[in-house]
Amino acid sequence: MTLALLLLAATFTIGPERVKQGEVIRVETRETGTLTARMGERRVRLFPDGEGGQLGLMPVAADDPAGAVEVVVEDAAGQVMDRSKVEIIDARFPVQNIRATPGLQALRASPGEMEAIRGLQETVSESRYWRGAVSVIPPNWGGTE
Repeated sequence: MTLALLLLAATFTIGPERVKQGEVIRVETRETGTLTARMGERRVRLFPDGEGGQLGLMPVAADDPAGAVEVVVEDAAGQVMDRSKVEIIDARFPVQNIRATPGLQALRASPGEMEAIRGLQETVSESRYWRGAVSVIPPNWGGTE
């Protein structure tokens, strides 16, 4: 009986349990309502997955420190619905120190430019504009399309 109750309560899937820097953590559930997942100060919205559940992708930055982190799922009122530990693995990205020319060092943002960028970064649409996962990036894709 206790095992059955635990299985019924386990309505969230957060994983993989070990993820490299630069990858994503999938947060999936059959729960309804407006849900967000957070890892530290980073938050992502869960979107309908088209199959009656919800899905969110939590990015793990290339410079996030390796080690254990907690991913927390909350409802619209901030009530904790689920939490899970995930281990971030050092991806061993190469590091290169560069020197900017004096001309590049002198560049400054235009008035209002940084505020506009922050506003754009904080905007969350009500629609999900992605499907599935990218498994292969085309070799000719330069990131500008």
